[in-house]
Amino acid sequence: MVHYVAAGDSTLRDAIELAADGDIIELTTSGGTYVNPDITLGKSITVRAQEGLIDKPILKNPVGSQFFKINTTASLTLKGLELDGDATDLGASSVLKYSLIVDTDDTTLAAITINIDDCVFHESTDKLIKLYGLSVVDSVNIH
Repeated sequence: MVHYVAAGDSTLRDAIELAADGDIIELTTSGGTYVNPDITLGKSITVRAQEGLIDKPILKNPVGSQFFKINTTASLTLKGLELDGDATDLGASSVLKYSLIVDTDDTTLAAITINIDDCVFHESTDKLIKLYGLSVVDSVNIH
């Protein structure tokens, strides 16, 4: 199922919470800012820009340390987005440390897949992807 989401505060997080495993979240506002606190994923999700947008939708997180945290077997696909780690203009005390965190301690879980296509990441102080605990990422595909 495809969920269409306009820019705004927590609109992306709310759509992901309502989505089922395997759903697509399509961001519809050209150059729009999607302001979200940390998003924890426990299911496979695709977040993509709607086709035909002039400017990439912009994700910002003014209160956390990353955009997405994956804590179970899941896959994350990001397509056509700008992930701006500097939300000081929105009241953040500093820029984000990471873009994505994978944090699982369950060795029985299957590995995680991350797909990144036509995205721009900027203004983070450390790693694009940070692995914690016994996390296993099967593949990271960047196009």
